[in-house]
Amino acid sequence: MASAERQSQDRRSGRVRGVTIRDVAAAANVDTSTVSKVLSGGNISVRTETRARIVEAATTLGYRPNATARSLRMSQTGAFGMLVPDFTNPVYAEIVRGAMREAETRGRVILLAELDPGHSPDVYLRLVEEQRIDGLLIATARSESPILSLLENDEVPHVFINRRGTASSLSVINDDEAGAAMGARALIDAGHRRLGLINGPPDIDTARRRLAGFERACHEAGLPPAVVVSGPYSAGGGYAAAKELLTCACERPTGVVVAALTMALGALAGFAEGGVEVPSDISVVGFDDGELAAVAQPPLTCVAMPHDQMGGMAVGLLESVIAGESVESMVVPASPELISRSSVVAPRH
Repeated sequence: MASAERQSQDRRSGRVRGVTIRDVAAAANVDTSTVSKVLSGGNISVRTETRARIVEAATTLGYRPNATARSLRMSQTGAFGMLVPDFTNPVYAEIVRGAMREAETRGRVILLAELDPGHSPDVYLRLVEEQRIDGLLIATARSESPILSLLENDEVPHVFINRRGTASSLSVINDDEAGAAMGARALIDAGHRRLGLINGPPDIDTARRRLAGFERACHEAGLPPAVVVSGPYSAGGGYAAAKELLTCACERPTGVVVAALTMALGALAGFAEGGVEVPSDISVVGFDDGELAAVAQPPLTCVAMPHDQMGGMAVGLLESVIAGESVESMVVPASPELISRSSVVAPRH
């Protein structure tokens, strides 16, 4: 439906609706991030005719730049936006719970939205343009995510959770290196000398830090280089990575650290399908903990991370940013904790 038709319908229904960046993007046949950067004067390489088409569309539609982004520091909506990549992942449920609990003590609410890393940042634009929020909590961002440039151009107060953004961004993270090292040492202490790691995507900050911690523990123990396979932070990603590990041209590890709980559950299925029993053939340590780990077959030894504290600390940090205080990125001081169950035993050989 054309922008003019939508506005006509809004007038007939009694609603007042201004022209948005999405309307301009549709009229100019470009994506919203390009429109945002062109109209905000951002440093972006765009063909002259494309830039002219965007400006013409904005002029024709009567687009007026929304001042929300630059005035958020003075906003009093009482709400923070929070973007997560996957509502089904129990880790994000813990982060959200901690953030909401802290927000409530501060008289704020959290507006939650799912932002798939591979999709358009329209949900972010909608939160900002419609003046619903005072700032953003972002628990999702790959290095190439378009939301990174949008945040820089719009100057929206924001804090990254569970991963680091750009060098100039603030973040609250867990000590993932220590957690991954703890998981590796649990296998080493059980007598394993051939270790493997099923890790998240290598372009994600959490995966890089978990790899660093795992490799450090292996190096300190004098172990040979470990087998490392990667995949999405999902059950399907863990399943595929486990099958890949079983078919790779290498000596099979006797113990594996899996860098996310959902991945670990998928890995159990992949090992079972490949005829490899856990823990008699291969021991498994999961990263993160929860009810699903306790009822898995076999119950998973896991490294529990303080995700709820991380969510709460992020709310406090964003509050300080909006208040204009001098702040720095944070690492949650609470240490990881090893939860021992029956998925780890001494190796057969």
